[in-house]
Amino acid sequence: MGFLLITSLTSCASRKIVADGPQLATNAVERREAAQHSNQAVTVTAMTPTTKATTASALSAQATSAPRSGPELPINELLRTNGGCDLPCWWGIQPGVTTWDETKNLLADLPLYRITLAKKNKNAFIVAFREPIIRGLGPLSQFYQTDNGRVTIIETQLNDLEQYELSNILTKYGKPDGIRVATFNAPRDGVLPFRVDLLYLRQGIRIGYSVNARLRGNEIIACMDEAGSSVILTLWSPKDVDALDKLNGRFSFSTVDQLYYLPFDEAVKQMVIGDFYNTYRVNKAKPCLSTLKSLWPPPR
Repeated sequence: MGFLLITSLTSCASRKIVADGPQLATNAVERREAAQHSNQAVTVTAMTPTTKATTASALSAQATSAPRSGPELPINELLRTNGGCDLPCWWGIQPGVTTWDETKNLLADLPLYRITLAKKNKNAFIVAFREPIIRGLGPLSQFYQTDNGRVTIIETQLNDLEQYELSNILTKYGKPDGIRVATFNAPRDGVLPFRVDLLYLRQGIRIGYSVNARLRGNEIIACMDEAGSSVILTLWSPKDVDALDKLNGRFSFSTVDQLYYLPFDEAVKQMVIGDFYNTYRVNKAKPCLSTLKSLWPPPR
């Protein structure tokens, strides 16, 4: 996959639906998948804040110690400020630059619960924290892909953070290089999941809005500011042109289903990417999209 053209993105995902990256997520499904992650992983070493020694006993001690207290937990400050760096930097961790050892040292001073190694991807680590609790999702967790000792891809799932609201993202990062949409033609487990991915390929950023949609006749309606919605950030070095291909379901928040994407102009017939940008950034309209039910496959 390249970085340069929206038309290239469209051809990669076009016509027949493409499976790629974090799979379709809803709150109920995400909780089930989080449990699956813990079943598919083995615990590896972690560090205590004082010694930063990579020992299993240090990890166990952290997992049972009392939560931190104070005016604002350091981890909450990081969520609010991102450590003063812009995406794709995450909490001072630069994909393609920061080593995994340096990353573990940075994370050691936070309320770490455990670090696990995904069995199906020996270079992917799941980092779980005791706090904060992400509404509808449980404790905060993050995924780190490494290559030759360096962090190459970071992924995390969040909600209730103003800086990741759609209009604020469009204001800060501009018009996306591409947008992809995914959903089903009917509810699954009583929920109709809907995903909108903004792709900033030249910046190494994918921002996915995961919401619960509703049916209205032959249309599917989804609003990205609905209660229960979440944001999935996937970050990589802009120099790594194959980053999204490396994900390919091996390293992401969802492992249960393949996620089917359509390019934005095929999924949302009445709008192109420029319209999307002007509507939701310039005019700050309510961020709702509609797509025809007939475009999408049945739930899997």
